Amino acid sequence: MPRTLLTLAVLTISALALAACRTGTARGDLSEKVINFDQFPLVWLGPSYDADGDGNPDPVTTARVEVSPAFYHPTTGQLIKPEFHWFSIVYGDCKIPAGATACPVPLQLDLYAPCATSRIPDVPKRGTQKLHGLDAIIEISGNVRLDTADFTVVVSPIGATDAEKTQKALRIAEDLVPANASARQIITGRDFRSRPKDLCKTSQDGNTPVPGSSPTSSCCSLQLDMDPATPGVQSSLSVGGPQDISVDVVLDDNVGSLGAVDFRLYYDDTRLTPVVVAGDSNLDGNPDFNDGELGTAWNCGAGGGPTPDLDPAPGPDHGMAFLSCFTTGGGSTIASATVVATLQLHVAASGTSNITIGYAHFSHYDSTDLITCDAAGGGIVRCAGGSVTAP
Repeated sequence: MPRTLLTLAVLTISALALAACRTGTARGDLSEKVINFDQFPLVWLGPSYDADGDGNPDPVTTARVEVSPAFYHPTTGQLIKPEFHWFSIVYGDCKIPAGATACPVPLQLDLYAPCATSRIPDVPKRGTQKLHGLDAIIEISGNVRLDTADFTVVVSPIGATDAEKTQKALRIAEDLVPANASARQIITGRDFRSRPKDLCKTSQDGNTPVPGSSPTSSCCSLQLDMDPATPGVQSSLSVGGPQDISVDVVLDDNVGSLGAVDFRLYYDDTRLTPVVVAGDSNLDGNPDFNDGELGTAWNCGAGGGPTPDLDPAPGPDHGMAFLSCFTTGGGSTIASATVVATLQLHVAASGTSNITIGYAHFSHYDSTDLITCDAAGGGIVRCAGGSVTAP
């Protein structure tokens, strides 16, 4: 059966560009947009690539860009302020099943400006392997990531298992070549330039980079509501014995536009176990994105989609619920305390079990930071976890 070949579409974070994308453009013209992108170096696999190994080259079908903060070059001291910090390239197409809102594409390359690493989903690594002269990170999800002095690239192919994804991602990463002029100027052979330590320094206001500073804000809070049936946010819950529970992730305050959501919830998966839900790998998984309130113009397929326990190892903090979403439309507006997503777990042991927000990064529709935090209290706000107690 002949494959459906789509033209390259460039998605920006403006409604006009999204509308233009739907009208279609000649593949050659849109490939030129990738080649002529000049905000930071890009690597790719050419205008088409056999992403699924069936012998038929898949064309580039999608690319998406976002805004970046400024930083100083570590060697020259030059102030660099890219207009964009993320360029995502998709090869091939997929057919959305009946009743679903998305489908896994054959191959996605996510490229980031060198100082936009806070935007990269924080996926634990399984190991490393030498590629292009660097230690490529093999993520626990099966994807492969390369951090260079000039960009970061994450290779995310489709695969039946994480091991199959990793095998494909390593093979594909070997084939990466410069895509634009700035990449061709710095990549003259097979090796990429290694990243110096302390490459990026960001100021409090996000505009003038200085050493050792971080943004601060009293904007809002991110909390776990352990008992959604009770009004307000409850940080603890007592149950009568083994049972399923729902835990809401609540963004509290009038924060305005919401354009991206990325968080990890950590727990002891020998005491709390994930509940299997009949959902999908996008908006209706576990954790379950609240598309009923935030709308359906969101993509939650990053990093393999919603996952209630991404870490295969058992024990304290080895339960790791993962969700990473970005808007595909105009974003959502938060005017009061709002449930962003819900995690379903089963209480399997007596005593008190804790759930912490180990990492979170939320941003506005214009890509400016809204919330960054971790379990140690670092970032713009502290994230509040919760606990459940069983006899």
